Amino acid sequence: MCAHSKDVRILANAYGPPLTSNLTARAEWIKSSLIDVVSNHYDGLVFDFEGPLDYHAPENMYYIDLVRETRSVLRTYFSPSS
Repeated sequence: MCAHSKDVRILANAYGPPLTSNLTARAEWIKSSLIDVVSNHYDGLVFDFEGPLDYHAPENMYYIDLVRETRSVLRTYFSPSS
């Protein structure tokens, strides 16, 4: 029985997010993740980064930027007007 028929949301793991300031690398990862979400009929992505990072490491902001950018792309793709 399909999980969606039971009102269960299916989420993909946001695997291997690029913690970089490289906008091209982040855009490619987001595109690949969107393709994965759409082709597998997922409802979204789960970001669950548990790697050790120094509190002041620049990767912290790169991660935040990536989540924001991914959210924006997913919302645009799945908006009712698209």
